Amino acid sequence: MTVIDSLKSHLDNLRTANMENVHKVVLQIVQDPEVHVFGEVLQEPAILQLKQDESFKEWIHLLEIFAYGTWRDAQDCKLWSIIGDEAKKKLQRLTIVQLACQQKQLHYSTIMETLGMDSVRELEDLIIDCIEYRLVRGKLDQKQQLFQVEWTMGRDVATTSQLDEMIDGFCRWENNAQLLLQKLNSQLSYIQQKETEFEMERSTSIKQMESVQRQVREQHSKQEQDMEMQTCNERRDKRAKRRSGTLHRGSQEELK
Repeated sequence: MTVIDSLKSHLDNLRTANMENVHKVVLQIVQDPEVHVFGEVLQEPAILQLKQDESFKEWIHLLEIFAYGTWRDAQDCKLWSIIGDEAKKKLQRLTIVQLACQQKQLHYSTIMETLGMDSVRELEDLIIDCIEYRLVRGKLDQKQQLFQVEWTMGRDVATTSQLDEMIDGFCRWENNAQLLLQKLNSQLSYIQQKETEFEMERSTSIKQMESVQRQVREQHSKQEQDMEMQTCNERRDKRAKRRSGTLHRGSQEELK
């Protein structure tokens, strides 16, 4: 049976139970290890009706403790002695959930003090139970003696002040998100500016490099032309000298 099916079954029992047996159904609900939310139970017409009955006051108090209370709140509950060990262990799990809603790093000492525990092994087993029941998600750090919270289920809300506190929390989150978005936009603008500057510098560098390459090619071409011209001149001079030498020898032979 799923958690939803289990809760639905209890709600159906509440709706069909007579007033004398409602407290038995309430006891079954707090003892059920699968049920960890009680807001719907408190809103049931049978429960709302019994809130006006002074004789049922302690049962309402018990439900409210499991809905949004903690281990410490249960110490003055007159029904505490009859609810059984499973219900008490469930309230310990819910107390850890409450602490996890408030802090992302839960030191063992804080949890143990809140629950009145003195055994680290017992505490770690309890946290593992919370994880297996999907009440919280996180990592145990045995070296640092703490539980690193990654996620936690939400609990029922008791009063208007708690709702106001939640709204304030959402407003703070929204403000922080806006500040973060502004910083990200600022960083993005800075990156885009630097990227533009880089592209401009890159374009300038490419143009300068192309200009240098063009000058080198032109200089190399001019040098080749000069060398070719020099070679041609040297060849022409040699031919002229040979012709001059030939004419000189011919003149000497005629004189003889």
